[in-house]
Amino acid sequence: MYIQSKLKESSKSLFSLDLSDGVVSESPVFEEIELRKKSVFVKGNINYSNDLFIADIQLKSAEKTNIALETSNDCIYVLHLKQGNTKTYLTFNESKRLLIKSDTSISWGFLPSMPDDVKLNIKVEDDKYINFSVVMLSTQKFLELLGNERWAKEYSLFEKVKSGNVFSFGKLKNPVAYDLHNLFIQLTQNNSSTNFSIYFLELRIKELFLKLLSEENQQISETSKFEAPAHVDKIKKAYYYLSEHFINPPTIKSLSREVVLNELQLKNGFKQLYGKTIRQYVIELKMKKAKTLLGDYTVAEMAGILGYKSVPHFINMYKKYYGCTPSKSIRK
Repeated sequence: MYIQSKLKESSKSLFSLDLSDGVVSESPVFEEIELRKKSVFVKGNINYSNDLFIADIQLKSAEKTNIALETSNDCIYVLHLKQGNTKTYLTFNESKRLLIKSDTSISWGFLPSMPDDVKLNIKVEDDKYINFSVVMLSTQKFLELLGNERWAKEYSLFEKVKSGNVFSFGKLKNPVAYDLHNLFIQLTQNNSSTNFSIYFLELRIKELFLKLLSEENQQISETSKFEAPAHVDKIKKAYYYLSEHFINPPTIKSLSREVVLNELQLKNGFKQLYGKTIRQYVIELKMKKAKTLLGDYTVAEMAGILGYKSVPHFINMYKKYYGCTPSKSIRK
């Protein structure tokens, strides 16, 4: 698989890579990239191995700019707009299909190789900053990774890939859940080049597709639970707001103002939609984050990072959630 990216207006290349078998090693290669010109500044990192490419790109532009991503082979892509307001198109021949706009955070699908140019074009308006991540892998790699996963076959993903006639599998509206956002961080910030790091990336990619399909399916089922779709959107907004602000979470009163929904509707609707109270969800997020801090910080430092003013209170909450104290978890 050959992949390249360039700034369309200036034809400046960001990267150009041959990811074919035998050209690059199985162990991932991590590189930092940077490009400066008068009106555009681009920086980020790329991570690649055989038939697999991952990138995290930041761009600041004083003029309209298009970043084009091209590949020589059929591939699967996942594009995550993390920050900024932009539009992303899939272009082929003289036509184009909108994939991401301001209210959509993630798009994933099938990018076919065709006689004419097929590109992912990320459009940036004047004087704007954007940050996006992209995961691309050949269809062969995709099928190898998920070939034995029952859940993938149940979503008819493989038939769509094999047929080659579907450009987009799905979209998730912004913002995304904490677990999904954290997966992108793990994928794009993994700078290890050991033999074991490829297994880590492949496991995370499997988890990424499972979560994407699960989230999309959940979006469909959630809407059917309420007679008033407007309430669903507001409750989901509260859910995602908490996903980003769980360290110092808002009060119910502040949250209801944030999403423009009265407190009773918010509390009851949240429990009905997600099967847990707002407080239970905040505790769940804090405990999941705590698990990632084990071994790197002291228990007191962990409590501070997670917004607990009392260390004993944090230890008690951790024990209730996991059945043991943080110190015992570290020793396991």
